[in-house]
Amino acid sequence: MSSKLASMTNKSSRADFEEICAVLEKELGEEMLYKIVKNFDDSTVTMATFEKFYFRTSSYANLTILFTERKDM
Repeated sequence: MSSKLASMTNKSSRADFEEICAVLEKELGEEMLYKIVKNFDDSTVTMATFEKFYFRTSSYANLTILFTERKDM
């Protein structure tokens, strides 16, 4: 099992979220199935689901990421 760390900086979280998705697709060979962004009055919620097929065991692995961002009021 391997792990990846992606730290957030002072940029907007959506830009960082796109960077994280790019790392997952490139480095881990994950395929993004879908991404959903929901905006609310005081926050934004972003969810993405990735999937990878392993030929050796004929099985799938799924990864779901959920980001929340509170807007400054």
